[in-house]
Amino acid sequence: MTIFPFPFYIYPHVQREIDAGINLIPFASIRQSLHHFYWLVPVRNIGGNIALFIPFGFFASRSTSLRPKTVVIVGFLLSFCIESIQLFFVPFRAFDVDDILLNTLGTTIGAALFRLLGQPVVKPSPTKQSNYSSK
Repeated sequence: MTIFPFPFYIYPHVQREIDAGINLIPFASIRQSLHHFYWLVPVRNIGGNIALFIPFGFFASRSTSLRPKTVVIVGFLLSFCIESIQLFFVPFRAFDVDDILLNTLGTTIGAALFRLLGQPVVKPSPTKQSNYSSK
């Protein structure tokens, strides 16, 4: 969906944004989304970009021995690659620095959730020898 979305209809006001193709001003598209007349636009744009990378942060922390800081850097690089692919290879998609920021935030949240939920709360005590012997 991120790389190959299917535009059923391109609205005239969206065409201006598509023609721009690149946003390097941090928080510009976030501000624009927050001021949109339809409440679902910021939910989809802001919430969607964060939610998209929460599982990445969680499972990258779980399946690797990487430190949380490294997982966040990998999430940032992955997001940067996705935005670059959209800019250079998908004609009606745009590079947006805000998407990178929001995806990185999602990775950070996912890594933090793993640290909170994914590890045992109580460390196991050393095993004690049983008084029962197997015969």
